[in-house]
Amino acid sequence: SNALSVEDREFASEYALMLRNLVPMRKNAGPDGDGIRPLTAISGGRVTNRECLKRLFYCQPPGTLALVQIPHYPKGSNVKNLARSRWGRVIRMEKDVVVFEDMKTRTRFRSKNFVVVAIPPGMSAYEYVGLKVPPLPTTCLPLLGNAAGDDSRLVVQLDSIVPKPTKMVRSIVEDISGHGSESNGKAIVTDATGRILERINEDSPWLMPTSSHIVIEQTADAPENLGVSETVEYQIQMLDYKPAHFVGRSVFRRFKGFTGVSRGVVTDTEPEEGSEPLTHLWGIQFEDGYTTDFTADDMKSYCILLDHGTVDKPKEETPNLGSDSSTDDECGDDEQPERFDHNTVWYHMEDNETFLDMCEK
Repeated sequence: SNALSVEDREFASEYALMLRNLVPMRKNAGPDGDGIRPLTAISGGRVTNRECLKRLFYCQPPGTLALVQIPHYPKGSNVKNLARSRWGRVIRMEKDVVVFEDMKTRTRFRSKNFVVVAIPPGMSAYEYVGLKVPPLPTTCLPLLGNAAGDDSRLVVQLDSIVPKPTKMVRSIVEDISGHGSESNGKAIVTDATGRILERINEDSPWLMPTSSHIVIEQTADAPENLGVSETVEYQIQMLDYKPAHFVGRSVFRRFKGFTGVSRGVVTDTEPEEGSEPLTHLWGIQFEDGYTTDFTADDMKSYCILLDHGTVDKPKEETPNLGSDSSTDDECGDDEQPERFDHNTVWYHMEDNETFLDMCEK
């Protein structure tokens, strides 16, 4: 079940032949399933059934990953390797002795003292230990949840059209336990495309990609101002710590020459050139297409503290907003509304002059 490299096909065939000679054929087996084994018959009895059982006990399929004990040295005698063990990949069997290969140096060694490491199906031992994987034959494993009794189905994966499925990964959440009267939480692990990963079985730490995807959508009744549950102090700190935290947030500002409060959205953020210490500017686009940049003080006033209120709940207009006069908030004769550029041509009407009179000029 573990992906073997192309060059290991010979070892797989040899292992299958060895098992065939160590297991009795059905026609030669007794009622209890035991009987004369092919290797015993071929050797004329020199290889007994007891020897065949011994070889079966130690045999391991090619590609099996194991931690093999290094002989002749007591454990703990090397501070760099206290366990006195090394990684080994099973290559073949020599009677009841396992032949391993060092995956880094490609040297072979033999041992009967080892611990088998269970790796998920379809994963190479090279991949598990973080080494470069040699060329592997094309394999196709069914996704978890898609298994069916019909083994005649053939799945064709078109890599040029459909992205390759996520490989099996180790679970990043071992366990979730709740305390108190609240119900326990549940963790859902997904890959970058939103595909849900689930355990192979309850005891396995490995996650296999499924055919299900998770899609996160914002509900229609969600509050307009994201982060409303965050404290004001926290949001102010985020202006310096993580400026991109506000991208997508709504801002509300009242402009000189306009009635009501205008709503905009933070589109991006970038460092302000030449600022010392380094400060950021936030790009703002209002609903009518007008764009501008906000400083940290602007973000604090119009995004966090909402000094002007919101579109639905505007606050009282301050007396000196956009004007030097404490009583006059309208534009003077020579002033232009705050949000218009200098390319706009303005006409000033005389006293008692109508719009039609102005158009005749």
